[in-house]
Amino acid sequence: MDPLRDNDLVVSGIGAVLPPAEAADESWFDHRVELGRRSYKYLPRSGQYVLAAAKRALADAGTTMATVPEERRAVAIGCNNATARIQDEFDRTVLEHGADLLSPASAAYFSVNLVAGRVAMEHAARGFSLALHSPTVAGLEAMQCGLRAVARGRADVLLAGATEEPLPPAEPAARRSADGSVALYFERAGAVADRGGRWYGRCTVRGCYLSPELTGGTARAGRIIAASIPGPAEPLPVRLVAEASPVADAVADCLAALGYDPVLRLPTRAGCLDAVRAVADALRTGTGPCLVVGCAAEGNVTLTRIDAGGAERGRAVPVSAEAAS
Repeated sequence: MDPLRDNDLVVSGIGAVLPPAEAADESWFDHRVELGRRSYKYLPRSGQYVLAAAKRALADAGTTMATVPEERRAVAIGCNNATARIQDEFDRTVLEHGADLLSPASAAYFSVNLVAGRVAMEHAARGFSLALHSPTVAGLEAMQCGLRAVARGRADVLLAGATEEPLPPAEPAARRSADGSVALYFERAGAVADRGGRWYGRCTVRGCYLSPELTGGTARAGRIIAASIPGPAEPLPVRLVAEASPVADAVADCLAALGYDPVLRLPTRAGCLDAVRAVADALRTGTGPCLVVGCAAEGNVTLTRIDAGGAERGRAVPVSAEAAS
């Protein structure tokens, strides 16, 4: 990677709200403890999760978004099933009792986009607020779109990540639903250095689309992936977060052919949380460069190169001497 410059975006904070392995029900999370007793009761659980994850990410960074003008703050959140349960409740209420019995406090969440919007409201982020919903990769796409917009001057700081909650019990994938939220806080390296802050690393995100039928064969798939992200100068480990599918198999083969090694296949639950969690885990461990790839059976592929701080992780941001150029 190029030397770090003042204007480069780094991850300075990570916040995760995830159930413990032994959790038998939803009692592991209490929004009253995490967020307070007022204003949050009627949010979808996924909305409570992401607000708590954002709060933790900012605390981890040792700052708040209030240090930046409101018009320079941004939010980008991905989700697939974040409002599935509350929408299922809406449907049953309307069918059984009529629309008059819908709760005015929760009815606004017929729009899944309002989960991201609620985060933006909480932090007065007026630069932009994005909600992404592509299968499996929406959280990574939120990072991609948010980072691209910030790099082009739309904002100075970015809260990005993913949030999900379990599907309604009647849904086929309910038992393997993702549950929880992960948020990353991105700041410019110079700003972190100025306040004596610390950082985890950098993320470079690219995306592409492969036909689920692999039209053109694996050779064409290889060309598409190579155009999205070049082969590494030396073997680079990959964490491929994907359900079993022909697209996932083709992506794994193409990455191996480009020189990425080893390609570790990680299962994913219903939703887009697991890929972002893999990014957060890679940043936290700080073991060096790696690639996290989210891949949907529908053909969406998002590739995230992570350059973790390694030995520098936890120290003041090492801003390049070229920063002023």
